[in-house]
Amino acid sequence: MQRSFIDKDKFVIADKVGNVNGNALGYVFGMLDALLQCANLDIRDIAGDAALHSVIARMFPAEVVDVSTYFGRLKNIERALEITIGISLGHKQVAASQNAACALD
Repeated sequence: MQRSFIDKDKFVIADKVGNVNGNALGYVFGMLDALLQCANLDIRDIAGDAALHSVIARMFPAEVVDVSTYFGRLKNIERALEITIGISLGHKQVAASQNAACALD
């Protein structure tokens, strides 16, 4: 679904009581991680950190003030199965569409 068809109040990572959608957060992280790997970059370095902040801020502008909270959750992914599942889905999405492009580089 395209973002333009989602109401701003529904396009969030966390609901109004602060429950984080780990699948969504993990998916964003997984996609960006896979794309950076394709370019021989690492999401764990300073450029990857900045890229993740930028992507979350652009995709979820209403939650830009909470980005540091989301980073904290990503650092503890081994305790959050839904984030891990989201990361896996993000990686698979990029792999399905980018394998040929990565192989050419």
